[in-house]
Amino acid sequence: MADINSISQIRNGKQKGFRILYEDYRTEFLLWITKEFNCSSGDSKDIYQLTILISYDNVKSGKLEHLVSSAKTYLFKVEKM
Repeated sequence: MADINSISQIRNGKQKGFRILYEDYRTEFLLWITKEFNCSSGDSKDIYQLTILISYDNVKSGKLEHLVSSAKTYLFKVEKM
């Protein structure tokens, strides 16, 4: 429910949805990306920032209208693209 609410808030221009999306998965994503691709802490943060921005743009542009999985799964999938 929180994932759907966050996406809806982002679509409606509310920063709270973006903040929730950003904060909820940050730590886990950074640990995963650092281990999976053996990158530095700085690089993993840059990758996360880019992943979040792509996700945000996809919501705002209508490319992502609803989630068929969790927001976490979506973020990890965006990174792999």
